Amino acid sequence: MRTRRWLRITLSLISGLIVGLGVLVVVFLFVLDDQDYKALLVWTVNSHSDYRLSIDGDFSFNPALVPSLSAHQVRLDSGAGNLRLRAGEVQLQLELKPLLQRILWVERLVLQDVALTITSVSEKPGVALEKPRQGADTSGLPLLPVIEGLDIRALSVSYGAQGAKPVQFTLDALSLDEVAGEPRRLEIQGQGAFAGLGYRIEGSMGNLAELLETRAPFPARIRLISDKAAFAAEGTLDQTASGPSLRFDVHGELEEPAVVLALFGVQTPELGRFEGSATVAGQWDSPRAEKLTLSLAKKSSVSVNVQGSIGNLWTGEGADMTLSGHIKDSDLIAWLVPEALLLPPLDRLTAAGRFSLSMGTLTVTDFSAKGAQGEGFQVECAGDARISGPELPGAFEQMDLDIRFSSPTTEAAKPFVFEFLPELGP
Repeated sequence: MRTRRWLRITLSLISGLIVGLGVLVVVFLFVLDDQDYKALLVWTVNSHSDYRLSIDGDFSFNPALVPSLSAHQVRLDSGAGNLRLRAGEVQLQLELKPLLQRILWVERLVLQDVALTITSVSEKPGVALEKPRQGADTSGLPLLPVIEGLDIRALSVSYGAQGAKPVQFTLDALSLDEVAGEPRRLEIQGQGAFAGLGYRIEGSMGNLAELLETRAPFPARIRLISDKAAFAAEGTLDQTASGPSLRFDVHGELEEPAVVLALFGVQTPELGRFEGSATVAGQWDSPRAEKLTLSLAKKSSVSVNVQGSIGNLWTGEGADMTLSGHIKDSDLIAWLVPEALLLPPLDRLTAAGRFSLSMGTLTVTDFSAKGAQGEGFQVECAGDARISGPELPGAFEQMDLDIRFSSPTTEAAKPFVFEFLPELGP
């Protein structure tokens, strides 16, 4: 959810810049000089957004049908103090006509010596469950960004909560350029590091002109590879009568998710190898995930599998997934099982069920779970439940669960009755 929020913030910043450029082109075309344009852009951002912009270096603006902007020593700060950007150089060239088709077409973007610091606000743990309002626009991304030329050099991102050690992400270089001998076919190349682990990026895109002509899907492929993880996406973008649409097959692998979770302040025992795949398709503002499969495995001690679909990836609405798995790792079970359940330490856990999300309500059906401690204590739970609220875990709207305990002694029952319960046998 956080990733979607920061992606929305980034596109809002770009959209705000587009508004500023539109004002420059329409109202002051050929009237102002570069210093006037710079002052107007700074005034527009500072007066009509929650951000403070300053440009301390050279600035130039070319008001044409394909407007371009160049700025040096750029500083941008959010009013809440949770975002700070410093850029040595920014060059931006936009196509205006595609905006009519809800496409943010960047002819050329150059970023050099960029430092972005994001500080997350204090949030209550949980998963947001906002109920979509009737007729409301639930689009997380109103514009489809298409970048025709890109050159990033020395970009660093720092993300973390206040007072906590931030996560560091660096992008040494990233380029998007035409392939020699293939007009308007683009190639992606880049490399950087995440939390000290190096990675590389490679990919390609098809003929960008076809995206606007709506006569042929626009192919794209990208891969991110490192020693500990891999991600790949391949598919097409298309311009339909109702707006941009996409269809991509995505696949990801992660050697040990606990390492990545620890970077974001979530401490877990070793989880095992994670693998996931899905087909992401539909309109850009409401894409769905089909044939979604997720798995977690660690030798013979952990095997968890999830299969299903999600109706809207931006909101989570329409999720319908089945879960099955077993865990024979006492440390992982202790981390998963809430202490409030007052259960003794378990060394085996199996679970299965179906989970669906609709209008902010999580429905659990055909649920079953069984935990055991050696050859002694056992607990079983089966049934259905409906949970709703502003976030998960929320309030139970409906619950129909059958819970059973068994133990060779009454020791395990004391937390549920009273501590001086005498020994009564099994």
